[in-house]
Amino acid sequence: MPNTYVFVKQLAENVVYEYKGKLPLVIMRPSVVISSYREPMPGWIENFNGPMGLIIASGKGILRTLYGDPDITGDFIPVDLAIKGFIAASWIRGTKKFDDPLKVAVKLNLLSTIKMIELAKHMQNLEYIGVPYIK
Repeated sequence: MPNTYVFVKQLAENVVYEYKGKLPLVIMRPSVVISSYREPMPGWIENFNGPMGLIIASGKGILRTLYGDPDITGDFIPVDLAIKGFIAASWIRGTKKFDDPLKVAVKLNLLSTIKMIELAKHMQNLEYIGVPYIK
């Protein structure tokens, strides 16, 4: 079964590509977006889709086990930081002159070098703060 999210995202990028040279464009590809860091308030979230559903279910004790590689790291970005990145990239693209106006800037909004933590360490931290039922 095709992934509709990826399909629709590709359709939108094709529309943007058609307007290259006519408008200053930038394509933003954020990491996995999670609840806010600070704005509008710490921890704000609109829905429980994606990883936030797993995080909330774990915190409430509904999800008691999670099978996964303990050495992997997740690449998440809080929604408010992603939006600030979108605004900054749009402003830069709209105000600066570029050598080739036919190029579309693609920005990967990744935090892969900032505060990375392995899944095993995250679980140890949860147990340390008093959430021992997550194994």
